[in-house]
Amino acid sequence: MQLSGGNTGGTATITASAYSGSSQVSATQNVVIAGDSFAFTAPDTATEVDLGVEQQVTIEWQVDGNPVADGTQVQFSATRGTLNPPTGLVTTSGGEASIGITSTNSGTTTVTATDPNSGLSADLSFEFIANTPDSINLQASKTQLDLGETSEIIAVIRDASNNLVKNQEISFRILEDGSGGNLSSSLDVTDSQGRASTIYTAGSNTSGRDGVEIEAVVDGSISDTVTLTVARQALRLAIGTGNEIEEPDSVRYVKEYVAIVTDANGAPVENANIELSALPVGYRKGSYAVSTDDNWVLSPSDPQFCEAEDTNQNGQLDPGEDVNGSEKLEPTNSAATSSSSITSASDGSASFSLLYPQSHCNWVQIELTATVRVGGSESVETSRFYLSCLASDLSNTDISPPGGTEGLYGVAQDCSVDDFTN
Repeated sequence: MQLSGGNTGGTATITASAYSGSSQVSATQNVVIAGDSFAFTAPDTATEVDLGVEQQVTIEWQVDGNPVADGTQVQFSATRGTLNPPTGLVTTSGGEASIGITSTNSGTTTVTATDPNSGLSADLSFEFIANTPDSINLQASKTQLDLGETSEIIAVIRDASNNLVKNQEISFRILEDGSGGNLSSSLDVTDSQGRASTIYTAGSNTSGRDGVEIEAVVDGSISDTVTLTVARQALRLAIGTGNEIEEPDSVRYVKEYVAIVTDANGAPVENANIELSALPVGYRKGSYAVSTDDNWVLSPSDPQFCEAEDTNQNGQLDPGEDVNGSEKLEPTNSAATSSSSITSASDGSASFSLLYPQSHCNWVQIELTATVRVGGSESVETSRFYLSCLASDLSNTDISPPGGTEGLYGVAQDCSVDDFTN
């Protein structure tokens, strides 16, 4: 509900009633309506006042349409600036009261005029502005961009007293750009925060580190520059693991891995799709022996390394690949990743695990590969290693090592021999 006071003062009675069937509940409230009109007439709310220049602020006070008596006191205060007189207390003449205000720092001020007796008050806001630029600071919302990505280029202008400077025309230009990018505009005017901006859009080529340089100029000679890097995001990829193996049950091992995707500057790349593969590249033939410290170790006298027979890694037995005549490929695919592809988080990382039979540890060598493709570029990281055994499974010589004491693919010291058919 809104109450309009009309043109003259007096008392208004407000009654509110509520009904429930034949029952009624009501309440009344008397409201005293002042006959005062108390409002600023100068300056306009859109006024901008230069620093150091005194601005006259005037309020008009009428009672029932007539000017208040001359000599009536009005108290002024302000959120920014210095009042003249400093006490802020002035008297009316012809229904008006005026006071001067100046400021040495830029920004919006709110002037409040108050009747010291009744508390009647009014507010007026306008702006003090600095208009003599002394320095410029140029920044970019993003300094590392993908191809075609945008960044806001922001110039902030201040005067010699560090005040933000408004209404200054700023010119922007590209000094160097190997990516072939562009600016949305070459000119802008500073706002109340001393800010002017333009939008840079990266080109279709990489720039190299800090290969884009943009300049902003104010007042013809005051300038600053900012550098940016335009790079295909997925330029760097790393995969790695720790020194622990999990044993979810009596037949499997699980080893945790992490892949990290970064751009040319080492910044993380989020939401990059990383493809994974784990393929065998070789195997050992041999047997376990008991070491001098009573652990199972590969016998130093007979381990024989053999290259994987699937030389083109197509998973099929092609002519010339069956080296040992077993009519199948050795070794088999011993390990599997927890997912064929993973997606990097905000820190550029993505976790996955490698699962393999315990009996294949120490005997099969695999190559773990992670691949990222973005914008036509490809980054590949590989790691080649033998599948690891859990140390505790090799520390008790009263129990056979995983898979037994003989090698998964036999003990013959000849890759052309199939131990299980010859």
